[in-house]
Amino acid sequence: MAKLKTMQTPNFKYNKRYLPQKELALVHALNTRTISRWIADAKGLGQTIPGRIKIKGHQSYIWDPVIFHEWLINHNVEKNEEKLLIYQPTQPKDIQCQKTK
Repeated sequence: MAKLKTMQTPNFKYNKRYLPQKELALVHALNTRTISRWIADAKGLGQTIPGRIKIKGHQSYIWDPVIFHEWLINHNVEKNEEKLLIYQPTQPKDIQCQKTK
């Protein structure tokens, strides 16, 4: 697994050391389907999302919210900021009303 680049972020505190996916989505204000889509996209590329931990002997996973949060900030939030810097829409021209007879 590639090493994550570090970014200074405020210290977030979670009420549990590990979270199920539903709670992880809730505390990060995400939809569970969004996380599922990210998992599928990563799996298609032969990768995994950091923080997702397989429970031995079960079909379910748990999440380390601290590791996931770092990945979320570094790989999703920053990418959107870069797009905003590249996309600079022009200001709309003033529309002047004309009187009709």
